[in-house]
Amino acid sequence: MWDNALCGTAKFNFEDIEYFQYKKSIQPSFEKDICMFVVEGINALPWYFRLPLKIYSVFINLFCLIITGRLLANTSTKKRKIIMQWIKIIPLFGLYNKIVRVKVFIILFDDLPQDKKNIIR
Repeated sequence: MWDNALCGTAKFNFEDIEYFQYKKSIQPSFEKDICMFVVEGINALPWYFRLPLKIYSVFINLFCLIITGRLLANTSTKKRKIIMQWIKIIPLFGLYNKIVRVKVFIILFDDLPQDKKNIIR
């Protein structure tokens, strides 16, 4: 359940990036690859960082489940954006989102060819 919230938060961070749309059109599994990289990155952290992030992820997913009846990664893009606006009220969400966003940008820029760097907005 916690990995679903991480994947949903990652999707929130990369769905609007133009390079992601381009890459997804030529490699359909790219979205899953990003989500897997984020989950593995959190799992690689020491337990005293990993445990609070996992617990926080479960709470985010429960909040989303109560509000929409779906888990965060399974909601539509429009609903996910609305939910993430509501979740921003929760303390420490900014830190949680920054950790996930850094992981997303690491894998996007690691894969980015030199001639495509100007399409990132």
